[in-house]
Amino acid sequence: MLRLVSNACLKTGILALVVFQCGQAAPQSSGDQNGASEKFARILILPVVNMSEIHGQNASLRGPLSGEVFVTDEVAPKAADFMGATFRNRLMRLEQVELVEPSTAAITARVGVAPLQGPREGRIAAIQEAGRQKGADSVFCTYLYAFRKRVGTAYGVDAPAMISFESVLVSVATGRLIWQDSYSETQQTLNDNLLRIDKFMERRGRWITAEEMASQAVDKMMENFSAGLRKK
Repeated sequence: MLRLVSNACLKTGILALVVFQCGQAAPQSSGDQNGASEKFARILILPVVNMSEIHGQNASLRGPLSGEVFVTDEVAPKAADFMGATFRNRLMRLEQVELVEPSTAAITARVGVAPLQGPREGRIAAIQEAGRQKGADSVFCTYLYAFRKRVGTAYGVDAPAMISFESVLVSVATGRLIWQDSYSETQQTLNDNLLRIDKFMERRGRWITAEEMASQAVDKMMENFSAGLRKK
């Protein structure tokens, strides 16, 4: 089988010609400008929703809350749990934030996508109700569209890692989207995209794992999140 090999494994001092690029776009943050007075100090964090499990692979669909377009792909087993734990860990580091765990009923009902069919307002209402039941100011929702693991090593792969997900913070009081961020990336060679030399330098010429890629993405997203928190 043909293998893509990174020149970073060579110790000749020659700059490697492999770099990783964002397959869709760099993380994009947004928020409802009219929601500047919304509170989100007490956050209900819902389990990550595996959208590929619900809709199947290669499905083009809009985010349940954001309306942003995504294409589903493979999602590795337990990837949703990994993403949930990663977000929870990062949110716990924020001094102004208190996390609230969801009820069993909220988890079973897949709050955040229920109802799967029907208007967006129904999903927002379900999220608000779950937040009220737990005494939360806001609800943190994450939707996972792809989490394809790397096949190979740090210096040569048969298939690169790929991730795609979005997170949304919903006001319990008004249903507004206080904050939203998304991230989609597939590692590629420098020849495929000459503009992403920054990724090469950041990752030191390695083919990283999907877990590493997701952790880096969440770190960047939480920088935007905490910046918004400081403005409140």
